[in-house]
Amino acid sequence: MVYYAYFHSAMMYGIIFWGNSTDSNKIFLQQKRTVRTILGINPWRTCRPYFKTLGIMTKPSQYILSLMEFLINNLAHFSLNSEIHNKFTRNMMCLYVPKVNLSLYQEGVYYVSIKVFNTIPNCTADLVQNKKKFMGKLKSVLMIQSFLFGKQFFRLLWNVMRN
Repeated sequence: MVYYAYFHSAMMYGIIFWGNSTDSNKIFLQQKRTVRTILGINPWRTCRPYFKTLGIMTKPSQYILSLMEFLINNLAHFSLNSEIHNKFTRNMMCLYVPKVNLSLYQEGVYYVSIKVFNTIPNCTADLVQNKKKFMGKLKSVLMIQSFLFGKQFFRLLWNVMRN
């Protein structure tokens, strides 16, 4: 209760806007420090099992979940590849990624949410069928495997969301 009252609310404030910044790693370190302080754990021990037992998502996992919530709530502003061109490709049911050169736009909420969403297999079909089921699956994966990053995380996400 202390964690959610003091730390989580501050961390979640605008996370979709600053979650991709270079300084966001400092927030993640502070999150681990907070969990260690609450539980009285030695600073040199890993927090991995404690996040799972407390049912707390790490900052990167919470960022991904917030991006997907943004995407689902604003789905009308996104287009499928099949709406842009009429060619039959394996990615025709994924969201269209606009071609832009500005890094400011590429690091923004709209662009990053498309990139994350397109890494999820059968993404559009699951989302169209049942938004709550999609978010439930995603949340369970993020809660269980909260310390995996990069290719390793997306490979696991692909396997779980496919089933």
